[in-house]
Amino acid sequence: RASHEISIMDKQLLQAAVLQTRAEEEPDQSKQNALMNRVLKLKEDITRAATSRMASMSDQEERATLLSAIKALKRGDTERAAKVLDERLKKVLRRIDNTDDDEEEDESSKVKDIKPEASAQETSSTKPDPTVDWTNEQWISAVKGILTLSDGVQDDKEADAVTWPEGSEYTKDLETQGYVLAHGAQPAASLCPTLLEGLRALREAGVPAFYVWMFDEAWELARWVWPYAEAMLGGSRCVLEPTVAAYHLDYRAACARSNAYVGTNFSLPHRDCSYSDAWDSSGRAKALTVWIPVTDVTPDNGCMFVVPKEFDAQFERDEVSEHMLVLSSGWLKGKSFLSFPIAAGRALAPAPAGTIMAWYSNVIHWGGQCHGSAAENPRASLAFVFRRADSLPPVEGGLSFGDTLRLRAADRAGLARASMDYFRHWSRPWAPP
Repeated sequence: RASHEISIMDKQLLQAAVLQTRAEEEPDQSKQNALMNRVLKLKEDITRAATSRMASMSDQEERATLLSAIKALKRGDTERAAKVLDERLKKVLRRIDNTDDDEEEDESSKVKDIKPEASAQETSSTKPDPTVDWTNEQWISAVKGILTLSDGVQDDKEADAVTWPEGSEYTKDLETQGYVLAHGAQPAASLCPTLLEGLRALREAGVPAFYVWMFDEAWELARWVWPYAEAMLGGSRCVLEPTVAAYHLDYRAACARSNAYVGTNFSLPHRDCSYSDAWDSSGRAKALTVWIPVTDVTPDNGCMFVVPKEFDAQFERDEVSEHMLVLSSGWLKGKSFLSFPIAAGRALAPAPAGTIMAWYSNVIHWGGQCHGSAAENPRASLAFVFRRADSLPPVEGGLSFGDTLRLRAADRAGLARASMDYFRHWSRPWAPP
């Protein structure tokens, strides 16, 4: 079957080459355009087939590895099982390293197109980050004392129990649509004005919004939301994934830098993870993305958009390439292709500051851009992902409720920097002036 698929792709490539030659020789503009459209369609089909084939091969390899490890464990041969899994892990890490190298090469080619005055400040990764050596006093000074920084154990208290009634509008939306805009659920609304002022102070100091996670108020907001997340995931104990985010949109920076700056909106439709990563084999959700605005959100200042799962044909189908490649670029510059109907996008606005917005982590979503009419009050928000503590595989580095109370300043700084690195593909690397 594999050789048959490759043979078909070879024929399509040959056909595309012949059509392209005909198009280049065709004097009639309308006929030339028609031929080039056929070439474009053929190349898209080839790309889709090749991507699907690669995904299928990867799945077969994964299945063979796991079956081999399971058989070894049933025989009591833990050494063999560990060896099989270790070899698989090394292959995956090699692929990741190769992908990162390709992305860095792509980014370096893009940097050449950036104006010199912008590239010196916005794209250099060679300059050291001065905050690495900052003391707690310097952090507090950067936010003008607006936010607080407790270096160590805070009050060790459990989250208050929250009732998330069965059959409520919130539960129904989450189960039927895959997302919830919980109007009226604003447990941390009182923290929002302080966090917003802190984010503004960080911007004034030239420090990325992600560093708001240095301060107590950001973690307090996460703890306020924690019991709601546990209720939405069926009452299970949850851990927080160690990649946290903070956004503070900047209309002028977006215009000047093609929307590429640290703290920008993630403007391309995407899923945070695949269906298999977000749901267990019994059909229970195990991952929930939570997004809390610290400003009032409007359609103009950069609201979130989600695709309800009723309009997402690939919601559960992570065996097809379009599941994670929800947006793919065409061979013709400027053309993009979506795997969902754009008209189905739902704006999560208007909503007051502190409103809980959440969606299963395999739901397609993206962030809207701030419009000029809202330039003086752009959207600012914090986001994080909760996972069931009993989900498999376990979350590497996952934080329990108690862990967040014991984070020292160095731990918080490390999490903020690691998170910026994790999301670096959405923005240019931050480098101080």
